[in-house]
Amino acid sequence: MSRPRRSSRGGWEATVELGADRNGRRLRRHLRGPTKSAVAAKVAELEARRRIGADLARQPALDEWMTTWVRGRELELRPWTLAGHRSDLRHISASIGHVRIDQLVAEDIEQLWRYMRDSGLSGGTVAHARRTLSAALATAVKRGRIPRNPVAAASTPRYTPAEVVPFAFAEVQAILAAAATKDCHLARWTLALGFGLRQGEALGLQWHDVDFEAGTLAIRRSLCVRTWQHGCGNTCGRNRGADCPSRHSGGLVAAETKTSSAVRTLSLPPPLLNQLCAGRAVQAAERLAAGELWQPGPGGGWVFASSLGRPLHPAADWRAWKELLSSAGVRDARLHDARHSAATSMLVLGLDARTVMGLLGWSQLSLTQRYQHLVPELRQEAARRIGEHLWGPS
Repeated sequence: MSRPRRSSRGGWEATVELGADRNGRRLRRHLRGPTKSAVAAKVAELEARRRIGADLARQPALDEWMTTWVRGRELELRPWTLAGHRSDLRHISASIGHVRIDQLVAEDIEQLWRYMRDSGLSGGTVAHARRTLSAALATAVKRGRIPRNPVAAASTPRYTPAEVVPFAFAEVQAILAAAATKDCHLARWTLALGFGLRQGEALGLQWHDVDFEAGTLAIRRSLCVRTWQHGCGNTCGRNRGADCPSRHSGGLVAAETKTSSAVRTLSLPPPLLNQLCAGRAVQAAERLAAGELWQPGPGGGWVFASSLGRPLHPAADWRAWKELLSSAGVRDARLHDARHSAATSMLVLGLDARTVMGLLGWSQLSLTQRYQHLVPELRQEAARRIGEHLWGPS
């Protein structure tokens, strides 16, 4: 057994002889850690694994392992999830991607958090990268690549999500009034502010999903942007797959909803059905004007389409939202905040949590607390009831 020794780079290290490979080359494993006892424990564990015949072949660097891990999940994950993993991988590779996965220690992980923080990345981005890294290394543990997940031993960066302030009823009315006077899709924003549809769910709607006789809307898919992949084997010299002459598998795609619970059917009030009917009439006129340039979409066409019938790009939809807030004279907010506002409105209306869960397509009932907020209307109603309890009706 190799004895731990002080490292010239700081900390302690040890070298373990593992014999020879099938070609007669000597195999060694270099271990390091912050203390002598930590390295000694690694040496003892390595010796124990060797005695039971564990595979001690050279392990890949972290960036190589994570690239393999992401590629292995391409068929099971949704496009936006894969895009998030690839974004995390860029940060991880730039900081500690060169470290072999079997030599990763908690201090390496903490170095990554400092690197991301010093790069000006938000706490939410760091938290997302932590979940991705932990999942990738958990797979390495499961497959016998490493004995334990070093992310669990590292300190966790503090992250407090920003408090979302939902729109007040007057703000919702102002936004919808502005949408009614602009050349835009009024039903798009009514569905967002009233029923809490996610952006991808709204943009993925097709006319076959709307049953005007029954007054229902079926949510079956989500429109998202898939990252372009290199089709040249990374030989074109371009950094982004979108710039590759042989790019593939990218652009707008209609994918599965975020969760299986997000597949749902909504009953729509008559005014919203009227908005959809008016939108379909406008689209029919645009189709006549476009002539042969019109691109008919699947399922009877996209409910919210461009003037040529193409599905609306999420970036264009986001810009339309920002312009709408400005026209309405309402404070700036994320598009996803409309979903928070819808959930809060449902709470103000007294809908029970199970009903809200079904309307919003939540997979967990606990999300109720995340999306619903104590708005002024609820505070005032609570004050009224407490006052009546203490002093009787005023």
